[in-house]
Amino acid sequence: MIRRSVFVGMLAAAGIAGSALGNGTDIDTTFNSISPSVPFGWTFNGGTNTNFDDAGCFNFTRTGGSYTGVSGNYSSFCLELTQSLTEGVNYNYKIVTPAQAPNANTPPFTNPLGAAGEQLMSELFGTFYGSLNLLSAQDCAAFQIAVWHIVYDRDDLTVIDPADSFQIFSTPAVLAQAQFYLTTIAVNTGPMASLVAFTNPTFQDQIIPAPSTLALIGLGGLVARRRRR
Repeated sequence: MIRRSVFVGMLAAAGIAGSALGNGTDIDTTFNSISPSVPFGWTFNGGTNTNFDDAGCFNFTRTGGSYTGVSGNYSSFCLELTQSLTEGVNYNYKIVTPAQAPNANTPPFTNPLGAAGEQLMSELFGTFYGSLNLLSAQDCAAFQIAVWHIVYDRDDLTVIDPADSFQIFSTPAVLAQAQFYLTTIAVNTGPMASLVAFTNPTFQDQIIPAPSTLALIGLGGLVARRRRR
């Protein structure tokens, strides 16, 4: 993410096979872009200070490491707003369960999902990822905003709440779609997806479906389409 403004005063899955997350599992990956995307704003203090960024699909190219759950070009979703990525730079991530991510070392803003957050994230992916159009800016942005709400405001899954310290601003259509996602999973009755998180304490953590989930919901075509772009 290429930050357009700086937050003033900011402090510096279910069912994942144990073999996929063995000690020392990591990935080297180059960040390419946030695309497709929609502009959005976010704040942790009710709007006193607001950042303006892009919400959408985070696109990477795997370059090495011991984790082989992805190859070539792939898309993920970001777990952090308090850190950044630079296009064209190669990053090394540790592979962990979603409950252990994000790992930004910036409390009270960013804390690991824990079991409750992992369950919500797993249901979000399990319910909606299979029908997500990774070539749609609105789909990618709405899904990404839902992910951030689970990270930062999972006790109140309301996208537009002027009383909240954490707020996100974007187009009405994107916010309405993100709210639909969150309202649906709030009842905790949907299908659960197996997920993995890519974590590093100094830059933005990412989350993706585990290979078993991709195989189950038949997303090979979507991944292939992304690679050909």
